[in-house]
Amino acid sequence: MNLLRRIFYFYLDGFRQMTWGRQLWIIILIKLFVMFAILRLFFFQPVAPTIAQ
Repeated sequence: MNLLRRIFYFYLDGFRQMTWGRQLWIIILIKLFVMFAILRLFFFQPVAPTIAQ
């Protein structure tokens, strides 16, 4: 348990001291949202209604 706590605080301290990392994580999350949410609406046809017919 002590090892898990030390690992957790190691990462927590690292995320607190980030300078460029926060902006990069925001960009990564925005790109993932665009890829999975918006592009899915335009390029993938819904499959469930065609199976039900």
